[in-house]
Amino acid sequence: DYSAHIAHAYMHAPGTRPERARGALEHIGPSVLNGGITTFVATLPLAFARTYVFQVFFRCFVLIVLFGLYFGVVVLPVVLSLVGPTVSYAKHDEKDGSDGYEVIYTEAHTKSTKRVSSELAEVKHPTAEEI
Repeated sequence: DYSAHIAHAYMHAPGTRPERARGALEHIGPSVLNGGITTFVATLPLAFARTYVFQVFFRCFVLIVLFGLYFGVVVLPVVLSLVGPTVSYAKHDEKDGSDGYEVIYTEAHTKSTKRVSSELAEVKHPTAEEI
């Protein structure tokens, strides 16, 4: 869940990969961290339970939260800044009367798209009559 929030914020942030990763952490990172901390605090009373099932549940939940926060807040932004998608979805400006999102392509993405498009243009596709 933590990684999904960071990835979503990354996809909607403008800029280069490192700028988008930093922007995602600045935008949603504190909320994700707050969610992990409050989840830990909510399960903390289970640590003092005498029942084995509750103790195991507490240990599992703490490990899930710690691993989730580590991979969502530390590992995922690093991976996205290195090899993340170059396409960004930026929200339209509401002042100009448009709504929805606009797909923004970075220079690296347009170069690879042009290369693939030119390769596909060379392929002969059958017409409806030929099929």
